[in-house]
Amino acid sequence: MEFTTVQKLLFFCSYILFFTVPFVLGATGYLPKSVGHSSAGTRIAEYSMATSFVDGGALDSLKLGICDGNFKYTISSSGIIESENYPAPYSRKSSCTNQFDSTADGITFEFQSFFTEKQSDFIVFRDSEGNDFGGKTCSGDLKGTRVSVDSSRLPVSIHFKSDDKKQESGFSIAISAGYDPENDLKNGPCASKT
Repeated sequence: MEFTTVQKLLFFCSYILFFTVPFVLGATGYLPKSVGHSSAGTRIAEYSMATSFVDGGALDSLKLGICDGNFKYTISSSGIIESENYPAPYSRKSSCTNQFDSTADGITFEFQSFFTEKQSDFIVFRDSEGNDFGGKTCSGDLKGTRVSVDSSRLPVSIHFKSDDKKQESGFSIAISAGYDPENDLKNGPCASKT
């Protein structure tokens, strides 16, 4: 069977549209990044957490922004970390990470105020073993939530991610030295492994 010139042209155009356009649009950011599983079966994360940090010293008695930079703080008493612009809405497309350590038996995070776009703007906790907790389940209205991490899993990193749609008032989280087993990281709304 022989193809006509028109059929060859249609085939060529279809080939270009099918293979080239998605690649170009994906590379320029016009196609959304998919979240799912790679061919190896591992989960493709929808956030990118910093892995290197600058020593920020002691957080004690300080109130700092989570998006001030990628800092590692030491907790010996207590301090506060807030979303950017708190209590005004946080910025679109935020991606901020800080790390916390303590010489105490752990660290407890108390969400004094927490209101983000549910399922879209969230916090992820990463323990020292590289396990991620929270994500989409650690979003929405979580005022009063307590999350505690024991010393064997320190340091712990907190990552805040927001999309480009709706922004809410954000959060103010009190961080204190000491482990509270009743509110362990593996329990509560931020317990889901991502």
